[in-house]
Amino acid sequence: MMMEIESGTEISPSPSMQIMTRPATATPATDDDQELEEGNTTSFLRTAETFLRLLPIGLCVSALVLMLKNSQQNDYGSVSYTDFGAFRYLVLANGICAAYSLLSAVLVAVPRPTARRVWTIFFLDQVIRFFHFY
Repeated sequence: MMMEIESGTEISPSPSMQIMTRPATATPATDDDQELEEGNTTSFLRTAETFLRLLPIGLCVSALVLMLKNSQQNDYGSVSYTDFGAFRYLVLANGICAAYSLLSAVLVAVPRPTARRVWTIFFLDQVIRFFHFY
């Protein structure tokens, strides 16, 4: 389909113009098609959110193991994470965040979330965020 402009030259429409000029003879989408499309979107979002909630587990566990295994030794003695309160807190916070990430991934992966479950997960996300970064 070519379009003619005033100067006499012909141009071909872009794909977006073709969509806009398509005749309205296509059959409208049925309710089943819309439900199927919404189900696919919901499934994809649930999978993506579950993956994003599982991702911090590896990071938290690796930081926890690094802190537990790391120690410094020289002529004056040795130092480990237990000698400093901030490092003990870091190990504890990483353990709690890893456990919470696993729990929240399980809760998100279960289909049919209720409004109460969604608000509970949101509230716990805020508590863990405050706990981990405070």
